[in-house]
Formats: sequence, C-alpha cells, structure tokens
Amino acid sequence: MKIIITVGKGGVGKTTTAASLGIALRDRGYSVLVVSLDPAHNLGDVLNLKSRSGKVKVLDNYEIIEVDVDEAVRKYLDEVSLMIKSTFKHLSVLNIDKYIDILSNAPGVEEHALMSEFKRIIEENDDKDFIIFDMPPTGLSLRILSLPFIHKSWLMELKNLRKAILDRRRMLKNIGEELGDVPIDESSDPVMRELDNMLKECEFLIGKLTSRDTMCILVLAPETLPLLEAERAFRKLSSLGISVRGCVVNKVLKLREHVPELKSKIEEQERCLNEIKKVFKDMTIVEVPFLEQEPRGVDALRRYANYIDSLVDLVLRS
Repeated sequence: MKIIITVGKGGVGKTTTAASLGIALRDRGYSVLVVSLDPAHNLGDVLNLKSRSGKVKVLDNYEIIEVDVDEAVRKYLDEVSLMIKSTFKHLSVLNIDKYIDILSNAPGVEEHALMSEFKRIIEENDDKDFIIFDMPPTGLSLRILSLPFIHKSWLMELKNLRKAILDRRRMLKNIGEELGDVPIDESSDPVMRELDNMLKECEFLIGKLTSRDTMCILVLAPETLPLLEAERAFRKLSSLGISVRGCVVNKVLKLREHVPELKSKIEEQERCLNEIKKVFKDMTIVEVPFLEQEPRGVDALRRYANYIDSLVDLVLRS
C-alpha cells in the first residue's frame, strides 16, 4: 500500500488533484481510496455525489471517505475517557465525562482526532494499493502531520518521569514505608503500559509518514502567497523526514493573444513559475492551465488527469 498526501493553501485545487489522481490510478488497474480530512468537504461535490456518509463506492476499485470531524472528535474523546478510567481507576469518584465534554472545544483536539482517523483508515484499508489523503489547508495539515513527532518527544520524557516516580516508590518501600497496592515497577504499572502503547502508536505513524511508500504532493496556484505557503510546507515536511516529491501548479493562464488588463497578472505568474522551478527543482512539476469550467464528475476529472500524467508516472515508479 502507498500513501499520497496533498498539501497546499485553501482553494488551490487539492481536492481536484486528489480525486483525479485517484481516478487515473484506478484506470490503470489499481485499487484506490481517496480520503478527505478537510472539515470543509469538497470531495463529494467534485465527484457529484449525493450519498456521502461513510465509505462510498464511486467506481469499481475507487472509493472515497469524507471524515466527519465532529464525529471524529467525539470518538477520540470517548477513547480518551475510556483510557483515563481504566488507567487511573482512583479517579472514578470524579465525574470524568464532565471534564471530557469540556475538552471537545479545547485547542488541538481537532488535530488529535484527525490524526487518530488517519491512523484508523490506514489500518483498516491496508488491502488498497493507494490511499490518497486530501488534507485541510496548510496550517492545519502541518499541525496534524507533526503530531506523532511531537508526541514521541513528550512521551519519552513522560516515561523518564514515570520511571523516576516508580524508583522513589521502591526506595520508600525498601525503608519500610507502607504504600498500599500502588505499583512500584514498570511491568505492573498501568500508567507505564499506557505510555508504551501511545509510544507504539506514534512510532507506527512516524514509520508510515517517513516510509518510501508515502509521498506528499504540493498543490498551489502560480501566485505569490500560495508559493510562499508551499515553500514553508516543503521546509517543514522535509524537516520531519516526510518526502515531498511532486508539485501541481493549477490555474496557469495561457493566453492566445495579449490582454492589457492581465499584464500584471501574467508577469506575476511568470515570476512565480520561475521561482517554483528553482525552489522545487528536484520534484516532478506539472502545470495545469486555467480551465473554463471547474472539473466536476468522473469524466471531467479524467480529462483533468491528462494534465497530471507525469505525476501519475511518478507515483507508480516511486
């Protein structure tokens, strides 16, 4: 199974790229799942779907999922609540659910919930040849993709702290202190077991994200702000060890005759295209012209896929 992740500023065509790339791979004989993690879902709209709940079959060997963010947050908090109740049983006298409900609107919970869905979808669909993730706009995408790396650092420190606590407990017991039934070694400590489980989950995700079978594709328009955002995303993803190998430049104006009103726009576009070729020189770069109509439906997406044929080849040979 290979994982493809589209990253870029909102409105630059990530969803169109993800959907059409999936169709192109499916038409070459592969099984494909396209997943939208963007809270403002457009995947079903691009494919002209009416039914959009759960996993939807669009074509043979081509399915999509639009993750319900509110439902993902609810599931994630249910899992957190269950973990706290089973690990810290002495807190059962408190109404934990009340505090968990408050967390539903806490900063970072949405990112954690979406990464949890990312992991679940990968695990439950390992029979697919390709899973393509249509990500939210850049800022949220980078926070989601960074989480396993940040968590691993925190968990290593928390494990060291927990080991120190267990060491102190053993010292107290050795000098005759009565500690009751609290654990004093790692093998019997539920907190350490939970930390180890969480660490394994992080390592699984880091392994997937940094695998040669995973690649990010930058999607942008030939404009200054999307380019600057794409450069920042490239630097961040590269620093995490996540491979960025492709770049799709959408909405490239190709005029048949001179239009004075668009002179400044064309000049900006040329500057950006030159910069894209310089900054992303080691990537496969494809340019998609500004289309008369937004591609919607399978046939239109197949036509769009003709513009990104070299990207499809990149995915297949990687």
